[in-house]
Amino acid sequence: MSAIAVPIFVSDTAIAQTGQTGVGQGTGQTGVGQGISFTLTNPLGANKTPEEIIKGIISYVRTLGLIIAPLMYVWGAFLMLTAGGDAKKVGIAKQLFLWTTIGIAVLLVAEGLVIVVQDLFA
Repeated sequence: MSAIAVPIFVSDTAIAQTGQTGVGQGTGQTGVGQGISFTLTNPLGANKTPEEIIKGIISYVRTLGLIIAPLMYVWGAFLMLTAGGDAKKVGIAKQLFLWTTIGIAVLLVAEGLVIVVQDLFA
């Protein structure tokens, strides 16, 4: 699948269906059968390599994760404060703190992991 999808992201623009046929040809009039011309722009930017696409995705996910992580800490604090001494609820809040911290650590080293993997396979 990736071998098929990569050429889609490599080009900057694609031209689709040019030329005019049918009623009003060359006069600027609209009519049945007249061709339509439009341009599709690559949403990932011009001439991106697969490596640049992966780095862009990692950057986006990291930014999103670093925005969501503080909200998860606030939610965990809310769960702990409203636990009312229930050990099960406090345990759930502690697990939330633990997994949020692990998630932040993964987000912070993700780009470094890509570089290490590239060096291993290069």
